[in-house]
Amino acid sequence: MKKHRQSMEKRFKSSKAPMWLPYLQSIEHVTGDTFRFTYNGGVEETSLKSISSIMLYGEYGQLDTRLIEQICLSGVPIVIHKRNIPSPIIISSGTRRDQRNTLEMQIIKRANGHSQRHIVRKILAAKFYSMRWLCPELPSLDKQMSIKEMRLIEAHYSKKYWASYFKELGLKGLSRRSDGKVKNALDAASKFLSGLLLRWITYHHLSPFHGFLHQGTDYPSLVYDLIEPYRGEFDRIALGALLSINDPNNNTASIGIVINEIKKALDEHVYTGLTRQIVTRHELFHGVVLALKSYLMENTRRFMVPTIDKPNGGRPRKIPFRLYGRQAGRTDFWKEARLVSGDLE
Repeated sequence: MKKHRQSMEKRFKSSKAPMWLPYLQSIEHVTGDTFRFTYNGGVEETSLKSISSIMLYGEYGQLDTRLIEQICLSGVPIVIHKRNIPSPIIISSGTRRDQRNTLEMQIIKRANGHSQRHIVRKILAAKFYSMRWLCPELPSLDKQMSIKEMRLIEAHYSKKYWASYFKELGLKGLSRRSDGKVKNALDAASKFLSGLLLRWITYHHLSPFHGFLHQGTDYPSLVYDLIEPYRGEFDRIALGALLSINDPNNNTASIGIVINEIKKALDEHVYTGLTRQIVTRHELFHGVVLALKSYLMENTRRFMVPTIDKPNGGRPRKIPFRLYGRQAGRTDFWKEARLVSGDLE
């Protein structure tokens, strides 16, 4: 049992991590799959096996397209984000052969009104749940509601949420759309997290451009669908980072501090009640893709989103997938689960 626990802890520590490269200057191939990235603020030399995604922020120099190709073919997507570009530029290896034809099932479910409403309702319910730290009165979503009605409820709740958020920052009267360092930092954080989901979406043969809540096909709408259940959690982390900034006018510093805090938080352990496991926040992003695919392929009757919870009793659910993480067994699992979820209400 001790060896099992040590192997799991090693697995957590050795998991792939996202990379943020502000104002990239150069990429060099060192040896094998090891690359050296020189950016504004430092140099990073690492194996592609340890990277889950890369976000390039701001301007960058002339890059060797052969190296970009090698990085993407290894399964590491690249997201390019600039403040003056509303949608990120995405470079990935594209689709691979899929015997189960996952994409066809995704399109069929997307065209089915009942299935689409079900997925949207589950996404929004999880989103509201993650925002309860700031707005504890959660709206209800009836099964018969149209997507338009659910979006209206989301808009009303989000308006209240962001009013409280900016009040916490001492910026009462501003909104999520207000220009400034807060908007820029939150936008950059969203693009940073999108790279993680993009990796798992393409890995599991789904189309990132065919979403359910966000329906446009000219941007990775499914990526932004699956970020929604965790937005509140990462907003909370960003709030703490923003409150720690001494220079309120330093836009670049605010983005760097927020993303660095989010990077650290991705490796922190949390408890998810869906599969009764202790996982990293990073693994939740893989888990939500697994959950969606399970529903699309009709392995489960419902789309069940893995959320951050407090451990409680009751009969465990029958789930046909597992996240990478520790699960209940003959250890001090429940004690640890209560500890990692200690700050949840």
